[in-house]
Amino acid sequence: MLASLKEKGAKYYGKSSRPGIDVGVVSKFPVVAQEPLYEKEKQVASVLKTTLQVDELEVLLYSAHLDYTHYACYLPRGYNGATWEKMDSIITDPEVILTANRESTRAESMEDILRDVELQNPEAFIMIAGDFNEPSHLDWAEDTRDLYDHNGAVVPWDCSMMLTQSGFRDAFRVIYPSAVTHPGFTFPSYNPDVDIKELAWAPASDERDRIDFIYYLPHPMVKLEKIHVVGPEETVSFGIEQKGDSEDEFLLPKGVWPSDHKGMLAQFKVL
Repeated sequence: MLASLKEKGAKYYGKSSRPGIDVGVVSKFPVVAQEPLYEKEKQVASVLKTTLQVDELEVLLYSAHLDYTHYACYLPRGYNGATWEKMDSIITDPEVILTANRESTRAESMEDILRDVELQNPEAFIMIAGDFNEPSHLDWAEDTRDLYDHNGAVVPWDCSMMLTQSGFRDAFRVIYPSAVTHPGFTFPSYNPDVDIKELAWAPASDERDRIDFIYYLPHPMVKLEKIHVVGPEETVSFGIEQKGDSEDEFLLPKGVWPSDHKGMLAQFKVL
């Protein structure tokens, strides 16, 4: 990626990480230090900690790809999040949903990240971003309980609750507080180059969710200015392509879109 960007006249920075880490950072600013959070194969997760220098500001970014197993947000939609099989009935009890959710290692990974954050330079601007494979409690609240096949479920999802309680802010919800008008769905993304059966894991339901995030700790030198969903406007629900289903603003790809997820692009200004 760095070589391709260089051919186009754009200089970026980045470092290779050890085998087994499936996340990375490409930066316009020099990489001061970088290391995986897990030196051993502790969990089904990848977390890469990168320190950047932006003028006088130290920026610390945790790039995360959390455990995809025990995808408990499928339970209210009538699918088993461990086997991906359709169930005979839906499950909407939040305690049962969270118990199933905690069979994954997502909460443990987030606890590890937050413990590491406490050891860092308190003057740094800190972000945690990536594919969490888990929704947000801000998106599964009272105002959405009858939307998106939530079927009445209101769920305080673990990772988003831990981040919020630790002072982190969800960049997308800072700009767009309403999950009704701006759901910000990042999965599943419609992709015309892929058989739709490969995109829909729960084809008899509306499985759309926002599971890719940018979180940040408020900092007196940094202001969040705007954020976009990156990728095609189209989504997938009930196993078919859906168009124009929200007021979200998209940064559209100029070429082939390479994923069944969409991304998030946040713009911060250093004051």
